[in-house]
Amino acid sequence: MAAQAIALCRVSTAEQKLNSSLSRQEENVLNTADKLDAKIVKWWSGDVSSKADTNLKRKDLREMLAYCKSNRSIKYLIVDEPDRFMRFIDEAFYFEVEFRQLGVKLWYASDDNLNTGDLMAKMLKFAKYFPAEGQ
Repeated sequence: MAAQAIALCRVSTAEQKLNSSLSRQEENVLNTADKLDAKIVKWWSGDVSSKADTNLKRKDLREMLAYCKSNRSIKYLIVDEPDRFMRFIDEAFYFEVEFRQLGVKLWYASDDNLNTGDLMAKMLKFAKYFPAEGQ
């Protein structure tokens, strides 16, 4: 039986939307779900800003957490790349812990090395978030 997953695809500018960023993210997320033998049961997608000090109140993240709390069979939140999840280091790790406490693993489609859970994966995630925070 396939694990259940939710997915997030996000753009923050009109240019990203016009450049087919959402469709590229969706393709990567679907391919990853296949590799994980996971069925995506709910998607969040669209224009969502990730500005400093606003992410803790971000509607999509709050909805995902609530969905996972009421659907304890969710095992993965699949996102294409770290900067499509979050652009700020502290908030990214905060939400990763929030999901983990619900039994949900944040899984990055773009780089399997980010998903191992070891010390190197933590450093690599930090290295991905660091330049995103500066933009």
